[in-house]
Amino acid sequence: MEVCFTPDTLGPYNRVDTVHSTPEFGAQTTYTGRGVRPRVQSVVVNWGKRRIGTVNDTSIVLRNSGDGWCLADADTSGGTTTDFTAQGLLVQGIRLNPADSIMVPLRYQPSQRGPQEWIIPIGIDWKRHEPISITLRGIGVMPSIAVRDIDLGDVEVDSTKDSVAVLVRSGILGGNEPLTIRSVRVSGPDAASFVIPPTLRTLTRLLDLDSLIDRVSFTPRRIGPHECSIEIDHDAAPFNVPATTAFRIIGNGIESRKAVLVL
Repeated sequence: MEVCFTPDTLGPYNRVDTVHSTPEFGAQTTYTGRGVRPRVQSVVVNWGKRRIGTVNDTSIVLRNSGDGWCLADADTSGGTTTDFTAQGLLVQGIRLNPADSIMVPLRYQPSQRGPQEWIIPIGIDWKRHEPISITLRGIGVMPSIAVRDIDLGDVEVDSTKDSVAVLVRSGILGGNEPLTIRSVRVSGPDAASFVIPPTLRTLTRLLDLDSLIDRVSFTPRRIGPHECSIEIDHDAAPFNVPATTAFRIIGNGIESRKAVLVL
């Protein structure tokens, strides 16, 4: 006698049938079974803010916490970014028995600024199982720095010209993280003719979108072009490597226009 058992709820099933015959023997048949189901949960991995170029590894565990086995199959074909990777075999038709689990190594190496997301759908062969997925999220961050040369123009020898200027800016080139300044160096044969504000010399940090505005002065001691160089060591580069950005302050010394009284 063939018997088919199709449970529609979880838990035990029992059925007892009496076999009628002539003559009656009082025979009975007993059927028992249990309704079970697999249960695999979705997983979300959020790396948060990570510097562009850095490698960020982690692992997750996909676990079947149900009391029935299943086949799990991941679809990795829909990824729109290469910044996320699943190391090795993710989930390709793998069988998960009750209480079984698999470890999935994951990596996030941002190559651009801003939020990113990759959703990996995972199909479970039990048709009543809710859709599940592995969701990977992260935000690529890196500060930016912007400077430009400052031209103080023509100034009479031994006279002083002051000018308020934007010395350093962060964020205007897309930076989305505070800028760290490691050092500021002033150099050049004419550096003594320029007064660089202490706020620049001692600057260590600018916010995501920020600027340093201050007064610079030029006092030429001779006729002709003058120049000094400002070099800023900072962290506005991938992989957290040090970088240097420079700009010039220039001016031109001219002959005094004061009238000379001749007696």
